[in-house]
Amino acid sequence: MWHLSTSILSHALKLNLDALSDGGCDIDTFTLTLLEKLVLKIQDVVTESCTVPFEGQVSERDKIMKCFYLDPELLRCRFCSESFYDHDEAAEHMNTHVKDNKELIEIEPCYLRRTCIPKWGGPRLPKKMIKLLGKDTDEMMVQIGYESTYLQTDTDNVKVLQRLEGTLKKNFPQVKCYAFGSRIAGTGSFDSDLDVFVDLEAVYGGRKYRKDIEDIVGSIEKVYTALQKMPDWEVKDMVIQARVPLLRVLHSNYDIKCDLTFSNGLAHRNSLLLQYMYSLQPTCRLLVCYIKAWNCDNTLNSYTISLMVIFFYQCYGWLPSVAALQEDESNDVIIDDWNAGFATPTLTELDLKPCDKAVPSLASLFFHFYRLAPNLFSLESEVVSPFLGRRVTKRTFEPSNLPRFDKNLPEMERLKCHMLKHQDDSNPKQKFAYNRPFVVQDPFELCHNVAKGIPVEAASRILRYFEVSYESLITK
Repeated sequence: MWHLSTSILSHALKLNLDALSDGGCDIDTFTLTLLEKLVLKIQDVVTESCTVPFEGQVSERDKIMKCFYLDPELLRCRFCSESFYDHDEAAEHMNTHVKDNKELIEIEPCYLRRTCIPKWGGPRLPKKMIKLLGKDTDEMMVQIGYESTYLQTDTDNVKVLQRLEGTLKKNFPQVKCYAFGSRIAGTGSFDSDLDVFVDLEAVYGGRKYRKDIEDIVGSIEKVYTALQKMPDWEVKDMVIQARVPLLRVLHSNYDIKCDLTFSNGLAHRNSLLLQYMYSLQPTCRLLVCYIKAWNCDNTLNSYTISLMVIFFYQCYGWLPSVAALQEDESNDVIIDDWNAGFATPTLTELDLKPCDKAVPSLASLFFHFYRLAPNLFSLESEVVSPFLGRRVTKRTFEPSNLPRFDKNLPEMERLKCHMLKHQDDSNPKQKFAYNRPFVVQDPFELCHNVAKGIPVEAASRILRYFEVSYESLITK
C-alpha cells in the first residue's frame, strides 16, 4: 500500500531541509523540539515496519509525485485559500483573522471513515501474545474457566460486601452496597478487584434530579474517614479526577481489593446485563476470558472487551440486541434519564439457537470480524453498539443527522433527546464521542463511548494485532 500523502510530505520536508546551509544553521528551540519528535516517530515507524516492494507503475508514481508537489516554503491559511512565502506577511494575515474573532484552534482529526487509522508496523506481536496464541486453546480455557468461575462463586465476595455495608451503616444508616464488575460477571482473574457501588443516599436511580444530596467527592471523603478508623480496612487510594471517582480499599482479613464507586446504579445494571447475556450463550463468557488473556498490554479494558464480544455474537445472530430486550416498558429501570432495564427471555423464547462453536473457532472468528478487510465490520468507520446489535456508521451520530434519527435510529430516542439538549454545551463530557478511533457504545448510557480514551497509535496497534492473531490461529 502506497502512503501518498506521507510520501509527498516527506519529499517537501527534505527539500525544506536541503535549503539549510551545509554546515548547519541556527535553529530555535521550538523548531528543534518538533524535529526531535519527528525523528523519534520516524524511528518508531521504520523499526516496526516491514519493507515490501512498491506495487504499481513507477512512472505513474513519479508523475503523481510531480502533480501533487507540495512547495516546502509555502504557508497556506487554514481559514481561507491565501498562501504566503514570507513570515511577516503570514503573521500580518493571521492578525486579520484574529480581529475577525476567528479562533485559532487545532483541527480535530477525523475518524469517521475507513483508512482513517494509520496502518503502521509489521506483524510483530508482544511475546506474551505470541505465546498465548501458540498454546493449546482448549487446555488453556480449562484453567481460565476454572479461575473465573471460582472468583464468581467465591463466598468471600459476599462476606466482604456484608462487612463493608455493616461498617458504613454506623455512619450511614440507609447505605446499600452492590457488587459488580468482572469478578461478579464471571470473567475475572485472580488479580481482579471487587467493584462495589456504595449507595449512601438512595441514589441508585441517579443523582440528576436530587437536590438533597451531597456531591460524589463529599461522599468519598466521608467514607474515606470512616474506613480509616477501622483496623480491618486499609485505604489504598482516592481517585477524584477520573470520569467515575472512586476509593480503592483493601479488606485485610480476606485480602480482597475493592474499588468503591458512588455515582449511580448504572454499572451494577451493566453487570446484570452481561451476566444475562453470558447465561444465554455460555461460550460468550469464555470468549471474553480468552480475549482478556490475549489482551496482554491492557489496551482494551475488561468492559470494552465484553461489549465487543457481545456485539460480535449479536451480529452472528447468537444474542439479542438490548433494544429488543427493552421493548416492553414494564421492564424499564430509569437511571438519570437512561433506561437500564431489560427483559430476560430464554433462547427458545427469543427464537435463537445455542452457539455450538468451540472457543478456538470463536476466537478466530472474533479476530476475523474485527480485522480490517473489505465488506467486514470496520472499527474505523462503524460503532460497536450492543444496544442496536447491528452495524451502524459513526457518521450516523453527527449532529447534522439528528433530524434523521427518527428514521435511521428510531430505538435511540433517548440519545437523540440527550444530543439535542447538549448540542451547544462546551463541556465535551456531555457529548457522545463518536469521532474517535474506536467507538464502543455503552448499552444503557448511550452517550458514553467506553473506548474514547484509546489513542490512534494504540488503535492502529490493536487492529494489527487482530489481523496477525487471525492469521496465526488459522494456520495453527
